[in-house]
Amino acid sequence: MLLGLEEGEKQFKNDMQAGGADMAVVKSWLRTYTRTRRSAVNVATRYYGEKENLEYLLDRLQRLEKMIIGYNNLEGDDKKEFLGIIRDFKKVQGNFDDEFLISDADNDFHTTLDSVIRLGPKYADSNDGGIILQSEVENLIELTKEGLERQHPDLFALAYFYLSHTNKELEDKPFSEKVKEIERIYKAEFIDFIRPQVVRVKGEELADQILKEMCKL
Repeated sequence: MLLGLEEGEKQFKNDMQAGGADMAVVKSWLRTYTRTRRSAVNVATRYYGEKENLEYLLDRLQRLEKMIIGYNNLEGDDKKEFLGIIRDFKKVQGNFDDEFLISDADNDFHTTLDSVIRLGPKYADSNDGGIILQSEVENLIELTKEGLERQHPDLFALAYFYLSHTNKELEDKPFSEKVKEIERIYKAEFIDFIRPQVVRVKGEELADQILKEMCKL
């Protein structure tokens, strides 16, 4: 018995059964599909949440960069705003851990953010270390932009990958190869497993449309 199927999945199962598909294959695939669908919600929520954190960080970094140009003494509201930005950085400091944005293994990013957080209050209090702070802010802006522009795989495919694989398997690959590997595994293990059954019942063109519609967020 298949538990937790939504209406579309039940209809898919019934269509496959009526069309003479191998139901052992269909039921096995639907069990994996249900797990992937549920996981995909969490994967997408985490990804877009961390992307939002990164976009916020970039906005605040660009504001910080403007404030330290010329290395002027910070006073009054400017100093208050500056220190508020540094406090915001501390709040989001541990919220970057996505392989396709900024991973926890991205030492350049994390050490530069730590440096900005450490140097910021010293600059605000005594106008000390402005040249180094500006350099670190500029570096962090570039690293943040790089993370935001980083290629990522289809998030449904990524959710499937995480059912039985981990980021450790990808750690020695460049990002474009990580994406290709995830999508290769997804197609070979997941899509190609069920596609012959769907083609048998629905035909080539409809099979691809049906699977595309089912496997999207």
